Amino acid sequence: MTIPVPLDAVRPRHTKSARRRAPRYAFLRTLALGALGGSLTTLAFPPVGSWPFALVGVALQICVLTAPRMTRALAGAAAGATCFWGIHIVWLTTYLGPAPWVALVALQVLMSVAAAAIMIAGWRTIEERIPGDISRMVVVPVMVGAAWVGRDFVTGNWPYGGFAWGRLAYSQVDGPMRDLLPWVGVAGTTFAAVVMSTMLVQVARSRRVGHASAPLVLLAALVAVPSFSFNETGSMRVGAAQGNSDAGIFNASAPGRIFADHVRATQSLYDEDLDLLVWPENSVDVDVARTAEVQATLDGIADRVSAPILFGTLTVDDDQVFNSALVWRAGVGVVEQYDKRYPVPFAEYLPDRAAWSSLLPFVPSLIPVDMTPGTTAATVQVNGVPIGLALCFDIVSDQLVRETIATGAEILIVPSNNADFGDSAQGEQQLSIARARAMETARSVANVSTVGSSAIIGPDGAEIATMAPFTSSAMVAEAPLSDSVTPAMAVAPWFDRLGVGVLVLLFAAGAVAGLSSKSSRRSTIPLRHL
Repeated sequence: MTIPVPLDAVRPRHTKSARRRAPRYAFLRTLALGALGGSLTTLAFPPVGSWPFALVGVALQICVLTAPRMTRALAGAAAGATCFWGIHIVWLTTYLGPAPWVALVALQVLMSVAAAAIMIAGWRTIEERIPGDISRMVVVPVMVGAAWVGRDFVTGNWPYGGFAWGRLAYSQVDGPMRDLLPWVGVAGTTFAAVVMSTMLVQVARSRRVGHASAPLVLLAALVAVPSFSFNETGSMRVGAAQGNSDAGIFNASAPGRIFADHVRATQSLYDEDLDLLVWPENSVDVDVARTAEVQATLDGIADRVSAPILFGTLTVDDDQVFNSALVWRAGVGVVEQYDKRYPVPFAEYLPDRAAWSSLLPFVPSLIPVDMTPGTTAATVQVNGVPIGLALCFDIVSDQLVRETIATGAEILIVPSNNADFGDSAQGEQQLSIARARAMETARSVANVSTVGSSAIIGPDGAEIATMAPFTSSAMVAEAPLSDSVTPAMAVAPWFDRLGVGVLVLLFAAGAVAGLSSKSSRRSTIPLRHL
């Protein structure tokens, strides 16, 4: 006899096991989503350089912040930051190996996760206590965008001066947001990109057609931003040489070889009647003050091009060594000098040398000499034209760029030495930064490297003249001069302050609220997975 069994008494086999596996799969799914977002974001930057990937990649990185458990959300944020920074700055391994790369990526990930925790707490608080469409589609995106900019400011200034690479605005120089740069600067353009990405996440979570109007309105506003009209005060005929030199830190060639490389590369510019000839950072690898033969060669070249030469070299004052840019005039010698204000930590100097020497004994041998920070203004005069200087990585310094404009610079010159990074994307990434700075300041920018990427850029961000990387070559262009002060020079610092203020307020609010352990683990935000 068969005894009938009620249907509700039938349970699928392995139910408990399935329940145990579900959180694990959800955790892995969040990790994968964050990793995908970070990886896609790198595609917005060189070498790929396709700007839409920034919006998609950032949206995925923001999406993981809505995971129901805080641990999952932070793990997803860590995965996204690890993939982004690990891929984006892999060029760091080219000359120093994996150790500095791992350390820098780890630092960036830690700060990204800390900022993510603050964003999550603020997000949950806003949606719990201020419900409604305006809160969801406007307040939350603005909060996330401001917090992102605040995180960029902190990581770009701390520790040891920070590392201001990888800001989203640098990926938008060929996209529709490029016109924002002279109006709201790098910080404001980054803010707009993050707000847009967060709105897309909110639309996907709510699955309400009406919510799609928010990102559409923002997109329409961004497209409607007019191009900035700058005041052109004249032009400067700028020539530049790229020696394709083995100019890396560990270069063991005889002194004078890099100088000779740039002498040869300049020969095609003879009789060009220039206003200024630019050579890269470290292009004169001998002591100019004590080498009569080099002085005579510089005089001869300056005569042949009918212009002063601006070049990079090391200068010594007592026991202090400076990374300097000098302006040489035929028959006179050095007439202007700028000493790099912000030497690069762990490359041009070793901060806290005693501490790092005891912690990592091999590091001091990699950086035997500490460059001394300069104290002079980063503006020099050439034939009455004020020129702003940013030596290589100086171009990422908001403060230095703003100072050059404040002191009247009508054109920016960026002598660089990218030889340490081989054929990686570092040079291309730096060129994108230089293009962003050109648009932000409405200034022409001459980015001149020992090996590339080298270009003369107009105030609109377009490349007027270029040199192919890893070629011994020269270029010349009429670079427009401008004395316009863009709104970005006044507005952009306020985006930084807003971002830092939002981070501090959200952190303080979370501390005061004393979120319970339960609410810190599980959100009350109704998450709908993408």
